[in-house]
Amino acid sequence: MKKKLIFTKEHSREYSLFRLASWYYSMSGGLEKIVGLGQKEACAVYGGGDLISIYYEPNNLRKVFQAIVQRCKDKDYIKKEINNFLVIF
Repeated sequence: MKKKLIFTKEHSREYSLFRLASWYYSMSGGLEKIVGLGQKEACAVYGGGDLISIYYEPNNLRKVFQAIVQRCKDKDYIKKEINNFLVIF
């Protein structure tokens, strides 16, 4: 039997379709490349105008945030990324 996922609202903001697609890519594939875990279970609900509400499965979101915190504790990684940013900037 497949596990039932329960989504909770994380935030609401004004998003264009392009920005929404970019946000989803960042939270799923982009984060997975950086910290090894992404937030693939997400739901975007159109609320009228440009308002979009984003819902996530909270247990997985918590794991993603924990992975980000662990990655940020790696000082060599952070120094390398800051240097890469400065070179590009």
